[in-house]
This record gives sequence, structure tokens and C-alpha cells, in this order.
Amino acid sequence: MTCHIQTNSHSKQHTKRCDSLRKKRFIFLTQCASLRNAPASTDHSPSRSRSRREAMGYGLSIVKPPIPLDSDAAWDVYDEILDEMDQLPGDPAEEFLSLINELTSYYPEQTKGRTETAERCPWVSLPIERYAGWDMLDLTISFSMASEVVPFVIKKANQQGLVVFDRLSEKVHHP
Repeated sequence: MTCHIQTNSHSKQHTKRCDSLRKKRFIFLTQCASLRNAPASTDHSPSRSRSRREAMGYGLSIVKPPIPLDSDAAWDVYDEILDEMDQLPGDPAEEFLSLINELTSYYPEQTKGRTETAERCPWVSLPIERYAGWDMLDLTISFSMASEVVPFVIKKANQQGLVVFDRLSEKVHHP
């Protein structure tokens, strides 16, 4: 997650929020991976795992409504969702599974030994379903394909009534 704030009055609060989001996101991803019997990373250090994932891709978090239209209020709700994920997440919500099916029908997940899927696979963290919980789907998209894939993901998620938090641009995309 890259944090950019130009005004001094909000920078401390913003930095604190970003740090909190990073830690909570790492916990969520680790719990999702462990529930599906797959390691999220060989190094379980939050700072190292986070920096590696963020350096490798563009991060989007997709959540179910209701989410306030006001950006600050929306990010506060996002914080609350992450706070509630201290408990182990349940099975992925049907909305997220449906979205994953739609996304992977156009941009397939890479399969071993298949170069045709490797060239069109924008997903950094595989399988995508591993990063879906009851309240949130977390996607990391390769930077090389982000300009093409991010708008597609936002459009498809919004068409299904889901809200997208763009962690890099810090924008919230409502249906």
C-alpha cells in the first residue's frame, strides 16, 4: 500500500491508518491462506510479506455493501471490517465466488505448464479464492497488467453491487 498525503495536518493520522490497514490485511490474508491449507508466505513477518506483495502488485479490496459514499467514512468502515477479521474468516461469500468466476473467465489463473495462461494471468496471489473471506476479497494484480485489469475488476465488481477499495490510489468505487 502506498500512502501519499501532501498536507501536514492529515499526514500523521493518514500514516497511522495505513500502518493499521497493512497489519490487519496481513492478518486477514494469513488467516485465509491457513484455512485453505496453503501458506500465505514462507516468511511470516508482516513488514517483509507486505512489502513483497505490494512491490509485486496493485492491491484492491472488494467488500459487500453498505459502504458510505463519503470517502473518509468509507475508509473508516473498511477499518472496521479489518478489525472484525481478528476472528477467523468464514467460507468465501457467494458474491465473491461469483465475481472470481467472472474475472477468471476473462483473465484465467495461471496453471502449471500452460504458457498460454501465464501470458494472460494478471493475478499475483493464486489461487484467488484463497484471498476471499466472508466480508472481503483481496486481489493483487501485476503492475504490468494493472492499467488494463484494474478498471475491468472495478466494473465487474460494481456490476455485482460490490464496493472496491483501491489501496494504491486510495479511492473508493461504489456501484
